[in-house]
Amino acid sequence: FGEVWLVQPLTRNGSSEIQRVAFGQFGIDDHCIAPLSSFEDIPWQSGPYFDKIFTNTDWHTLPRLRTDMRSNDLEKLGEVLGENFAKVLKKKKKFVIR
Repeated sequence: FGEVWLVQPLTRNGSSEIQRVAFGQFGIDDHCIAPLSSFEDIPWQSGPYFDKIFTNTDWHTLPRLRTDMRSNDLEKLGEVLGENFAKVLKKKKKFVIR
């Protein structure tokens, strides 16, 4: 493949797929595209998404993630995964915590 930029579409016209653009292709190295927003609320990975607020602000530096979940959080996680937990664990289904 060579080296590529991983580009997330700005307008999301029904597509959230990350595009691979080779270095130098379409002048991507020479032009800066200014975003319309801060991207704080735009996920960079495809879902499903589970929204969980972490009070520890440096959570990304931890070697592993552990959190307490209330009953309503567990119900929301079940809705996100769409199946019972035994099937999800067996399939090793992935989801994004945001």
